[in-house]
Amino acid sequence: MNDEPTGVSVEETTASSPFELFAGLDPGASLEGSLRAIAERLRETFDVDIVVIRAQDEDGRRVGRGFSTDGPDLARTLGKVLAAFRPGTADLGLTGLHGGSAVVWPDLGRTPAVLARLGELESRGIDTTAAREAMRGAGCIAMPLRTAANPALGAVGMINLAGRPPIGRRERAAAEALAPQTRLAVQNAPPHDRHDRTRQVMEALLATTQNGVLVIDNDGLIGLVNRAYGDLLGIPVEHLTGRPAAEGLHDLVRPRFADPEMYERIAVRLEGRPNVTLRDQLETIDGSILERFSAPARDAEGRLLGRVVILSDITVRHRALMDARSLARENAELLQREEERALEELTIARAAHMLASALTRADVHDHLVEQVMALVPDARVVLFDVRRRGDIIGVAARGFPEGTDLSRLRTRRGTGIAGRVAESRRILICHDVHQEPQIALTPMEAMDTRSVVAIPLELVDRAYGVLAVYSSTPNAFDERIMRILSELGQHAEGAIQNALLFEHERRIAEGLQDALLAEEPPIIPGLEIATLYRAAGGAMVGGDVHDVWQPAPGKVAVLVGDVAGKGIPAAGTTGMVRFMLEGLAVHEHDPAKLIDQLSHMIAGRLGDAAFVTAFLGIVDLEADELRWTNAGHPPPVVVRADGSSHTLEAPDPPLGFLSDAPYHSHREPFGAGSLLVVTTDGITEAGPPEDQFGEERFGQTVRRLTALPVHDIANGVYDAARRHADSPMHDDVALAVVRRVAG
Repeated sequence: MNDEPTGVSVEETTASSPFELFAGLDPGASLEGSLRAIAERLRETFDVDIVVIRAQDEDGRRVGRGFSTDGPDLARTLGKVLAAFRPGTADLGLTGLHGGSAVVWPDLGRTPAVLARLGELESRGIDTTAAREAMRGAGCIAMPLRTAANPALGAVGMINLAGRPPIGRRERAAAEALAPQTRLAVQNAPPHDRHDRTRQVMEALLATTQNGVLVIDNDGLIGLVNRAYGDLLGIPVEHLTGRPAAEGLHDLVRPRFADPEMYERIAVRLEGRPNVTLRDQLETIDGSILERFSAPARDAEGRLLGRVVILSDITVRHRALMDARSLARENAELLQREEERALEELTIARAAHMLASALTRADVHDHLVEQVMALVPDARVVLFDVRRRGDIIGVAARGFPEGTDLSRLRTRRGTGIAGRVAESRRILICHDVHQEPQIALTPMEAMDTRSVVAIPLELVDRAYGVLAVYSSTPNAFDERIMRILSELGQHAEGAIQNALLFEHERRIAEGLQDALLAEEPPIIPGLEIATLYRAAGGAMVGGDVHDVWQPAPGKVAVLVGDVAGKGIPAAGTTGMVRFMLEGLAVHEHDPAKLIDQLSHMIAGRLGDAAFVTAFLGIVDLEADELRWTNAGHPPPVVVRADGSSHTLEAPDPPLGFLSDAPYHSHREPFGAGSLLVVTTDGITEAGPPEDQFGEERFGQTVRRLTALPVHDIANGVYDAARRHADSPMHDDVALAVVRRVAG
């Protein structure tokens, strides 16, 4: 074996810096490439024919081989042999050596370890003839590479083929001296390979996503940016990679947003705050909407690696969301308008009901101006009455100072706002009286008025009145308010027409009442008499009748009856009953015979009334006696002077029910201090069906009021029944109270 080195001296090798051998080494793009670069450097340094390196990472999952040869033919042959070795093939008999120790094989073709591996290949059908030929007479230095963390890091072999100077001790010493550098270079090859592969996978992944990704390292440099980031912002990404983030983002990214100042403010807020996570939306100058997510990037142990920024184009989603919000807002506004319209319609319906329930024109006038004030805020309202002679006078007003004299709101047909509307019978509206000087206002109307509207109220062929509304705001009356006023005006017209009819019927009813109902009871010595009449539901006349008269000297007749029905038709029947009975009583003083004769006379003349109930009593002042007949009427109450009381029962059929059975007369002592109270079923049936006032309460009320004057007794009984009903009386009421006194 030659003791002289072939390409490097022992002295030169051991004196070299441990970083000089592989200084400036450009690692390959893969593990094999890195090992090949190391092999090239070793072959150049030792000036040998072949350098072969095997390496694996710590977990043994990744095994690589690299070699360097002088000539392509040898490279092809050696490449085939190396490629055929299994990854599990060990370090060619170097197991017994510690890391950094080398062994010299003078002839590879005869080395047992090498021959064993070649035999293994041949058993697998691989032709090793060329390899055996190349190895015959070739010398080799083999050295294992180990670290504490990776005892099976790998091995390196340097070969000189036959015909070349043999490799000896000096080359082995040089290899062992350079072992630390070689081991470090090989040790770094798998992590570098993993890093490259990870970066390649990441770059491939980022290339496939439509989201823009930018990574800033801990030094503030842009370490990674994908193509989508540039496409979203319209900038070349190659101008960003490797630049300081603050500089690149300010110069290239910031101007691409519609609000660069806001982008700058956010960037300043993030500066020096690595733990902040941000999610916001930004609009580009091209009109796109980008969602930005910026967060710190950390490794598995939580160490900060930098910051990642992800941009997502949400333009379509954003616009869809905006459209949905706009539609929801429109629907909400529509719903609100519908609710307001429904509320408005309900309010107008209530106002119409209130107007319709008014019985007089004065009530209609007051209700109308009150409802206008409620529906048209911050306004003043006047209702003018148009007289047939042409005078137009204010009859109801709201919103004016207290104590305003309505007589001052006066004009003539054809003059002023009300006069012009009354004459034309058309709506007049002025949006700003300052812009329309032809609008003539009285001093009271002009008070703080900027806009005004006047609506005619018509009855058949004439203008009945004018509804005028004044506002201190220009353009105060929009389409909605005009619709409200028009509808209220229409309801008011119907209510006024009804009020006119009611007033007409009332005048007729008052005349009929004067003709049909009994006058004040007569003053008769020995008797105190009081009567009371109330028609149902506020009507002027009804179907109840009462009468007190003297059919003969010393005798006083008391009649209380009830005709089935109400109103004017029933009132006609009550008048017929009353006058027929008074006529019959001229010649007959027996109550039973009088009722019997009356029943036969009115049979067939009752019409819709069908029947009449009646109580007829005749007080004989000389005999201190009461003779009575009850034709289907509620039993009266009699209270004697000693305070005892009872009811007059045993009724006969009502009038109009003709039968062979005669009516019966009854006698009752009626001396001084005796009291008779007769009523119709309007009292006893007051209240709900399940809890009517009833005959028992009627009797109790009479006994409680016995000591009062007869007029107070009548009013007290009526008031007690009305309080019990807790509502207006729904049936006519007639009452007669007679007390026998000394005289």
